[in-house]
Amino acid sequence: MQSKALTVLDYLNEHSPDRREVLVELLETFRANIQPGFDEARRWTRDGLKLDIGKACVRFKDLAGADLETIGWAAGLLSPAEYLEQYKLVRSGQK
Repeated sequence: MQSKALTVLDYLNEHSPDRREVLVELLETFRANIQPGFDEARRWTRDGLKLDIGKACVRFKDLAGADLETIGWAAGLLSPAEYLEQYKLVRSGQK
């Protein structure tokens, strides 16, 4: 499904109640675990077809296949400053 949503809430409202329930549970997991300083946004590439979230992509077929505890733990590992520092190190070729 191609989305025309401009915000996270718009995106959620485009989905069926069943699908929205799964997406909200995942979103709440992220919100409960990320460190302060991250901005919540929905960003798209210029063609509007691909969600641009860098190296933070989480994929699974259904919520039953997702380990929300582990996803939450991973989401909370780094502050925005630590994430940026790691990103710059990787981009510079230093690890």
